[in-house]
Amino acid sequence: MIKNRSRTVRAAVVAGVMALLLGPAAAAQAAVVPVNFNLTGGLLTIGGLPVEIPATGATLAGDWDNESGDFTGALTIPAFSVDLPAATSGLPLDVTLDVTIAATPVVGTVPPDGAVGSVTTSLTVGVGVALLGLECSLGPVDLELATTLAEIGGEVELLVVGEGFTVPTAVCSDAQLGGLVNDALGLPTSETSIALAGVLGDIVEPVTPVTPEQVEEQIVAAATPKFTG
Repeated sequence: MIKNRSRTVRAAVVAGVMALLLGPAAAAQAAVVPVNFNLTGGLLTIGGLPVEIPATGATLAGDWDNESGDFTGALTIPAFSVDLPAATSGLPLDVTLDVTIAATPVVGTVPPDGAVGSVTTSLTVGVGVALLGLECSLGPVDLELATTLAEIGGEVELLVVGEGFTVPTAVCSDAQLGGLVNDALGLPTSETSIALAGVLGDIVEPVTPVTPEQVEEQIVAAATPKFTG
């Protein structure tokens, strides 16, 4: 369970996050900024079976309001493989799972002050077992996830966690083998959890449009002779 941080830590998070995102003046300048969190690791557990989500190439990116914490973005997780021994998977032999995870837009809040926010998304998990010529689909799985930001060691870190969501019965290309998958995972099940951690990547600061009046002022200023004593 995520616990609220002390007021001192919250204040430090506010200052650190604002400074790293938009510079020293950010606390006084509300803006919607594009953010990109590079995932450093993740774990998805379904029916007691833990599946480690590799960090390579995985991101959570979108538009974030640094005042309200409103966030809309996309979770991208490249396809990956997991080696599972029979003793772990419950299947009758050792297998390699080819896993894909597709997510709908991630929408909700990521508070800038270190408080706990909430985002929603839906995942569809594809599982293939090449050895058996089996393809299965799990989902869509609706998620409501808790979010927290923290400034640690000069970096902005994001944690996204959730549990108790329902994963339905898998739909598989072979009904008999699919039955083994459902039995092994105990599907449908709500014995589930997910945790994702990420570090803020490079930020492209919002560009303030220049008005025609400002352009004219710049032209006049450039054309005005400057006299030195």
